[in-house]
Amino acid sequence: MSLSKKILISSSIIIFSLFIFIFFRTVPVSKAWKGYTMIYAKSQALTESQILEYFYNNGCQNIISRYNQSIPVFSNLAPIQVQSPDSYIFKRLGFFTDSTQQYFVFYINENQTKHINQALIQINRSGLAQAQSDTAKSFPWFMPVIVLAFCAVLIYFSKNKYLFASSIVPVCVLAFSRPLYTFCSALMLLSLTLFLIQKIWGRRGFFNDKKNGIYLLPLIAGPLVFLAFSSLVSSIFYILCLICSSACVYLYQIVYSYFEQKRTSSFNFVLIKGSSSIRLIDSSNIRVFGVFGLLVLIVLLLSIFSTVSNPVFTDLNRPLLPSPVKSYSTDLPSLDEFENWSWNTITFPYKKLNEANKASERGTERGATIHLDDYTLLQTGKIQQTNSKVLTFDSSFVDTIYDKVKKLDYPAIEKLMIKQGKNSYFAYTNNSGSSHERAGLFVILLLALGPALLCLHFWVGKKQQWL
Repeated sequence: MSLSKKILISSSIIIFSLFIFIFFRTVPVSKAWKGYTMIYAKSQALTESQILEYFYNNGCQNIISRYNQSIPVFSNLAPIQVQSPDSYIFKRLGFFTDSTQQYFVFYINENQTKHINQALIQINRSGLAQAQSDTAKSFPWFMPVIVLAFCAVLIYFSKNKYLFASSIVPVCVLAFSRPLYTFCSALMLLSLTLFLIQKIWGRRGFFNDKKNGIYLLPLIAGPLVFLAFSSLVSSIFYILCLICSSACVYLYQIVYSYFEQKRTSSFNFVLIKGSSSIRLIDSSNIRVFGVFGLLVLIVLLLSIFSTVSNPVFTDLNRPLLPSPVKSYSTDLPSLDEFENWSWNTITFPYKKLNEANKASERGTERGATIHLDDYTLLQTGKIQQTNSKVLTFDSSFVDTIYDKVKKLDYPAIEKLMIKQGKNSYFAYTNNSGSSHERAGLFVILLLALGPALLCLHFWVGKKQQWL
């Protein structure tokens, strides 16, 4: 392959990768509802339907609002039933206002963010209403800064500074494009691995070095596996970063070799020792592992602090709005109440009126059954009474109800409730939601495990004098 083609291919890979990193950049977002953006609007001049028109005109669809709710579950035998004042049907209206009933509340699918922002701009510019969303974005500058600081330390300690600096360019770009706790920890581990590789890069037998490969391969593949616990997308970006780093090293080697050939000096340095004869972990770079451990500890403490001390983003200036909570609240109906109401609604035709009224006043225990008396004419001429089971209030019944809700042809509030997960509770709060990564602490600990074992291997080896 010609020199120009090599440069073109490697450059294309680098440009494409960096474009993907920047174009699909991620900023941590804090929001209350999983899968939905909550809008709250206040106006004395516009009605609920008029505010909704702003969103419809900007392309928003399937908006969950009080204006378009209906009965989600009904009995074919008794489609119309009298609802008590404390019925779930009336209590669920609380989802469409704040605690003081001064704001209209709507829920829009999160994949319509662009249309939502356009509608919010138009509403607020009109001067007829004030509207905001529950989404809060904040760029955590400390995470990319930690990655950059660690890369700077590695460049300082590296022997082949230009080679190593070229390999970590994608790492630095990606740290700003995806500034997440777990991902930046993985990027630091990747930087440490590249630092170790540059020590043996270009030496004889590099690609067949099983001795050092025992350490390097787990360090490279480990983050790929561990990141999958947090996000599959992060694993894909990690793979792309590896490819881009390889292309950067390859391009550097091409350019370096080209200029070396142009030099007038006839003397070329040759590395005498083979790759397998070089020890990756020794006294000269054990300090780098110490810096890595310190920075990972800082990231871990930041993650713990944000998870435990501040589990949700709180805005004291906004009204108390419907939000998912971890414990039962009387403010808003829970999924359990919806399930009980559905059971009472469907079983209403099979109960006596006094039993149906009592059932609507209290929750129904799981395992409750509805039996129906039937009569069979025997060959002897006698009539035998049989008792057959019609319905059972169990997980199968609940799954059937959830399936009916998901198939409704209108944006029901129950779809939002089910999206939050079973056993969900709701209340009026000023929390705008959690912004933490899934299994973040667990993944960070796993990422720190590899270098910790290498350090332990070094210290034990020094003590036992087999290193």
